[in-house]
Amino acid sequence: MRRPVVFIVMPVRTAVIIGIILLLGVVIYALEIAVVTTVAPIRDVVSGRTVAIDAGHGGPDSGARGKSGVIEKDINLHIALELRQLLGRAAVYTVMTRESDHDLIEDGEDITGSRKRTELERRASLVNSKSPDIFVTVHANSFPEPQWSGAQVFYNPQSAEGRRLAVHIQTELVSRLGPNTRKARPADIYLLKRVNAPAALVEVGFLSNPREERLLADAAYRERVAEAIFHGIVAYFADSPKSDGAAHMLDDDPGNTWGIVTKAGALASPLTPDSTTLYFGGPTNFDDSLMPEVREIPGLTAMDRTEALAAVLHATIAGPGKDSILQSTIPRGTILRSVRLQGDTASADFSAELVVNHWGGSRSEEMTVYSIVNALTEFAYVKRVELLVEGKPLETISGHMQIEGPLERNLSIVHVRG
Repeated sequence: MRRPVVFIVMPVRTAVIIGIILLLGVVIYALEIAVVTTVAPIRDVVSGRTVAIDAGHGGPDSGARGKSGVIEKDINLHIALELRQLLGRAAVYTVMTRESDHDLIEDGEDITGSRKRTELERRASLVNSKSPDIFVTVHANSFPEPQWSGAQVFYNPQSAEGRRLAVHIQTELVSRLGPNTRKARPADIYLLKRVNAPAALVEVGFLSNPREERLLADAAYRERVAEAIFHGIVAYFADSPKSDGAAHMLDDDPGNTWGIVTKAGALASPLTPDSTTLYFGGPTNFDDSLMPEVREIPGLTAMDRTEALAAVLHATIAGPGKDSILQSTIPRGTILRSVRLQGDTASADFSAELVVNHWGGSRSEEMTVYSIVNALTEFAYVKRVELLVEGKPLETISGHMQIEGPLERNLSIVHVRG
């Protein structure tokens, strides 16, 4: 006996709803497959790697500070901890130089020399003892002019792998955090030179910029920053070196070779015998390096060598010329205490304001130091410059550089327009 065929009759609206539910189920299933196929390769690429993370500053060293009172050390720590969590989910081992508000010197500990120098040495030693695959140190930037903005990554100019890591992180910061014209740059930073692993210093933004200060004060935004750094690290591991062993170098700034200043001859062409070249910060947010400014100093050629050096330093402290569009690099209140010349080494002694009134930031510290060194080495009889503060050798300004003895001319931080 043939069974009767049963037709289920339902309202059109009900049929549409059921159809939508079935379609959503198919979409969700497809998305789940996509998520799995996306995440799995990330774990395959980074699983088992070791990443050392340094939250810059800490304890008595607050780092830079925004006008609203937001403190760099707190921002650095939150981003570093979020980065650790993201890496942990991808089965990456992490080494932290700090996990709370402290530095690596115990209270009441008797140390010799500079506290900042000792503390940085301990961070480098801690990282090197763990032999990580890469090292990332997190900081926030600052500059006297509020228009400077944008996250930026720095690397040791002698490290091809460090450069590759920095470029990958910079790419993710730009793509995930919004408009930003900054590029990865080489820098004379202590930890970048002393840590054995490929290393990158990430300046997550400018606390001196009102908009970025507000963003960095927001925990949700800091989590986005950590995600961008995480994806930059993943991209670095995924982009392995070529099979022939040669380092894979990304061209992050085509047409411009940093570390060699093109048209350097123009710097040595004063307009008159009493002219010299001084170095100040770039005029806009697009110029993140020192730029030369020719300055007329009346009677310069009639001065003896020590007087000429003092005149140049006073001009550097005073800042760019009246009609200049460049930015000062020396903190307010800084006084030149003395200058001496011994052989081909000039010694310049400054008041404490050079350090205590400095605005912080790794690039800014470099710019302050080399605006002085490069100005003095414009004179052919000066090959090296020793920097002192209140009669004692300057070891660091804001804790990023470690100055060990006299410094030589550095044109890698100078950009000549045109």
